[in-house]
Amino acid sequence: MENQKEIINWVASVEDTASKVYAAAAGAFEDDSELACLLRHLSDEERTHHELVLRAGDALSGREDGFPVSLDPETRRRFEKPFKELSSGLESGTLSREELLGLIITIEFSEYNDIFLYFMDVLRERSPEEFSVFAREMNGHKDHIREFLSGRPGLDALLERALRLPKIARERILLVEDNEMNLKLIGAVLAGEGLIETATNGRDALKAIESGPPFAAVVSDVDLPGMSGIELYLKAVEAAPCYKSRFVFITASADAESVRFIMERGLKLLRKPAPINVIRLRVREVINSGKG
Repeated sequence: MENQKEIINWVASVEDTASKVYAAAAGAFEDDSELACLLRHLSDEERTHHELVLRAGDALSGREDGFPVSLDPETRRRFEKPFKELSSGLESGTLSREELLGLIITIEFSEYNDIFLYFMDVLRERSPEEFSVFAREMNGHKDHIREFLSGRPGLDALLERALRLPKIARERILLVEDNEMNLKLIGAVLAGEGLIETATNGRDALKAIESGPPFAAVVSDVDLPGMSGIELYLKAVEAAPCYKSRFVFITASADAESVRFIMERGLKLLRKPAPINVIRLRVREVINSGKG
């Protein structure tokens, strides 16, 4: 439960920091009325986002099992770095308009936003009427940045960054987890690593494995209803030998026999709550090993 509280508080603090930093930037760039207007608008939206995260946290307060992921120092540093650079530039008075906009794009188009959207999914499911009030505004958040950049001399490169599409060829990743909230959160964590497909039990996962081209990685809970993660692995390997090294197991409590099975085959095992950076790293390792 502690990791759940820590992540909720951190995401809320990021939204609060964004609101305050954008407001400070609006004051620093007051001479550029259009930019200052954009910054004030973003600040107001981030304040709303902060409130939404807190409400989503309240909706999750009844969970007894906590989150399957934990917040690690590397992930915190990576996502907090552009805020520190922005604040430092404002304090020193050396931040240019282009540098400011570049940092805003880094912040608003980062993988962090996949985690934020997880909390919005929680709020939508638990309180759809309340969520719908803010949905239209949230959908337009990135559009405000793109619209500001569009057609302004000297900002073409920044606009290209903001419009950049995902890689054409992205690896497919299958997530198998019977807890749907955990499934969504792990999917949010791995959204930047590939195209995510999901299954809530071993049988559906096996159907997905047998019905299409091989997945680059399969992230599976060990304890699944009907068919265990170990059984899924064996049947996947039987269907396609390439899966011998493509599984990443994640579990809160696996029996000694399952752990021994995983270790003897040199597969990857993560214990819940697993650090966000470690989850990404292990999946990346599996994907890269399959390219060799």
